Amino acid sequence: MRRVIIQNIPNSITVIGGIAAIGLNILLWFKICPSSNPNIFYLVLFVWSTDLVDGFAACILNAKSRLGAFLDAVKDKFFDITMFAFVFKELWVQGINEIRPLIILILIGEGILIGINLFSRHKKVNISVHPTGKLKATFYFTSIGSWFYAQSHEILNLYFIKIPTTDFPRIIFFMLILGLIFAILSIWVYIRCYRLKKEREGELK
Repeated sequence: MRRVIIQNIPNSITVIGGIAAIGLNILLWFKICPSSNPNIFYLVLFVWSTDLVDGFAACILNAKSRLGAFLDAVKDKFFDITMFAFVFKELWVQGINEIRPLIILILIGEGILIGINLFSRHKKVNISVHPTGKLKATFYFTSIGSWFYAQSHEILNLYFIKIPTTDFPRIIFFMLILGLIFAILSIWVYIRCYRLKKEREGELK
């Protein structure tokens, strides 16, 4: 019983992060809370922290599982796609053109990765999480968090040390570029892993 509880701790953290991500989307897309509200920035940080903590807990507790990997991937993809879609909408309204093409490419890349994962599951081929995917997620989270911080910095700077945001567009652009590079690498790695595992299955038969 104790072992079962320990095994489910990382999954519980992932589910909490997923619920927070759904709540974040409801607040933003239904205009319940503006993106300039500091609480939105804090909620983004909370979702990000659950992504770090669940992986750390799984390693420390030796509680890695296929279910946990699946839940984590679903949460990450849901957060990335919905948040980038929201940021794209906001950039469109604000008439900021520089970052929009990157976000389109990122959304296409995420769609391809989802397609690869669904196809591999349909074929019953397990493609384990690769470090390139984790690095991609880190850069995406950083760029999304930076954008929401930039929206609320005037309010946040009333309470914290003033952080200049004049360089934020360049920082976000740089993070998006890095994230896109690792997204392309992830696509290549997952396709290669799928092919190798299918070849091994063929050899075993």
